[in-house]
Formats: sequence, C-alpha cells, structure tokens
Amino acid sequence: MKYVVDTDLSRFDVYVDSVLKKSDMGFSEAVLSVSKIQFFSGAPAGSVYFDNVIVRTGGIVKQANNRVFETYDSQTTGLAPASWTLDDTSGGTVKIAEQPSATDKSVLLNDTSATNAVIASRTFTATSGYVTVEFDVKPGQTGAFLDAGSVFDSSGNRPVRAYFDHLSDTFKGTVAKIWIEADNLNDIIDCAYLICSEAIEKTGYKIDFEKFYLCDVYTYDRYCTPLEKGQKIVLDYLLPVIKDVL
Repeated sequence: MKYVVDTDLSRFDVYVDSVLKKSDMGFSEAVLSVSKIQFFSGAPAGSVYFDNVIVRTGGIVKQANNRVFETYDSQTTGLAPASWTLDDTSGGTVKIAEQPSATDKSVLLNDTSATNAVIASRTFTATSGYVTVEFDVKPGQTGAFLDAGSVFDSSGNRPVRAYFDHLSDTFKGTVAKIWIEADNLNDIIDCAYLICSEAIEKTGYKIDFEKFYLCDVYTYDRYCTPLEKGQKIVLDYLLPVIKDVL
C-alpha cells in the first residue's frame, strides 16, 4: 500500500502494488501536517502482519527525506517492535514475527479477543506538504475487519485511512463484504470495483465470475445520516468469491 498525501490541498492518492488505484481523494479529517501511522487489528479475533514501513517527504518524483524506514529484519523475534507504541493490547499482542521468513521479518498484531482490539503506532516528525506513506500488509485470515495503516496528526485527527472488511457466508456460497468511505458518491462508485478486487486478492480468494454480481448497499447509519450532515459517506459492497487455489 502507498499513500501520496498533500496536506496543503487536503487530498491523497492510493496505490496498491505500485499501481495507482484512486487519485485526489479528500481527507477524512482536516489537518495541517501528519506525524503518526497506526495499524489496528479490527474485529473479530484475527491477525495482521505489516512490514517495510516507509514515511518520507516528497511525492512520487520529489527528492525523499525519510521520516521512518523500518524492515524489522534485525529485531528480536517474539519481542515488541522497537520505536513503536503499543496503544492497545487488551485484545492480544504485538510482536516481531518470522514472516515470511527468519531473515525477512515483519510485525504481527495477533488479536485473540472477539471484543477488544490490538493497536500499534509509530510517530515521526510532523510533516506538511507532500508526504509519502508506504507499507506491506498481509491479513492472517479472511474473517476479520482490518484498518490498514491509518495516518494521523499530533492532535489525533485522521485524514487518511484504508479498510479491509471481512468475508462472510451470508448468502449461498462465499460472499465478500467490503466497505468504502469517501467524500461523495461518485468517488466511491468510480473506484469500487478496483478496490474490491484488490482487497479480495490479498485474502487468498478471487472473484467468482461465473456467479458475478456487484451489490452496493446504502445503509441509514453509514450513508443517509452522514450525507445529511455533510460528513464522509460509506457504501457496503457484496460480491461472490471463491478460494484461489494455485
């Protein structure tokens, strides 16, 4: 995942696997600078790995000045990651893991609670203008919600966020449920299929094109009420998936 953030214009671009998926997205909350990245285990119980966290000044073509550059390979397996704050471990643990290998380590947020979360964050020098935030993220399972690398300012405002929602068996077969938040309806509709397909590919599933549909769900609490209040709106998407067997 990569965000290219512009605090001057309150906009950001989203890249997945180095491919631009959405440009000129509006901030969720207004900020003048950013100074923290956070990972959240979500719900229900589950796990998530993250690695290769980079925060640097400048956009894609600008000279970079690293604020954060961490690979975790030299850190001790089983211990908490150095330089990170464990904001909430009431739901589990945050430890260095040998994933994908003993020489290529990552951080594991292991959530064993159905109700409590696991949250870890890393602060850096407050930075404004163009800021690039990049990281690798891997859900440990297909049945949990995940907040993948939110960005904050020093006051706790969160301008940039990305979510992966869980896969469920609500209908016959397996159905992916993914929700997308944006400033307006067109921003969601324009990129819904791309966001859904990229999220599904990272879970070990793929879209079932033989039974394909893409159902958008407008809820009162997540769409109607925020729309009336001039806030961010959320659409839920449902589409059929099958296990991706290599």
